[in-house]
Amino acid sequence: MGFLRNFGKIALGSLFSISLALLLIVHSFSQLTEYSNLKKVFSEILLETRGKEMNVSEAYYLIKTACKVEEKINLPINNDTLELNCSELKEVEEKDFLDFVTTKIFEKFYFKEYPYDLVEYLKKGDTQNFLAIFSKSGNLFFKKIQNYLVFITTILCIGFILVLENWQQRAKGLGKVLLSTGLLYFILKFGYSFFLPTKIREFEFIEEIFNNFSQNFLYVFIIGVSLTIFGYLLGRFKRKKAK
Repeated sequence: MGFLRNFGKIALGSLFSISLALLLIVHSFSQLTEYSNLKKVFSEILLETRGKEMNVSEAYYLIKTACKVEEKINLPINNDTLELNCSELKEVEEKDFLDFVTTKIFEKFYFKEYPYDLVEYLKKGDTQNFLAIFSKSGNLFFKKIQNYLVFITTILCIGFILVLENWQQRAKGLGKVLLSTGLLYFILKFGYSFFLPTKIREFEFIEEIFNNFSQNFLYVFIIGVSLTIFGYLLGRFKRKKAK
């Protein structure tokens, strides 16, 4: 019986830690791919890579002039085109023009409909449609996986609690699992600079993305430390009370 209990502690503790880590990663991707969060990142990328090359005033007045005789304007974007409605452009001032165009480009990309499930693209290694991860479809995919992981993680957590003998062991056991899982915070927070090229690290949004990813692990780390300390204090209290 003791062997089975010890085996259960190790197995359920390990599975709970892995499941929790996956849940936090998927949750972070779910947060990142929300419309408002991804738009901010996309805008920064576009402004960094294209904004400096673009003469905003010239483009604004050219399009405004074209809209006097056209209802819609098609802007070439790499191998695609962006359709701008002149009725919307009439309300846009020059100072808001770049943000307006950036939003339209982002929405064309974000709300693009893909014929296959996201998993199919990942299985095929389809690099052309790999960016589907960073779209509305990708966001819905991550939320779906997140729901499954919440259920699995909850079951494993309950199982792990039940296999421990008393509340002191439960506090210490849960604390150690959460603490070890939370250590990924330090890897994400400080380790990314070692494996990402310098040119990529120069973008401000890269640091922001890793900060968002690591933040969830920091919360888990803090809870883990608190539970571990509480478990040891509870043990000391019980020993003093026994005396």
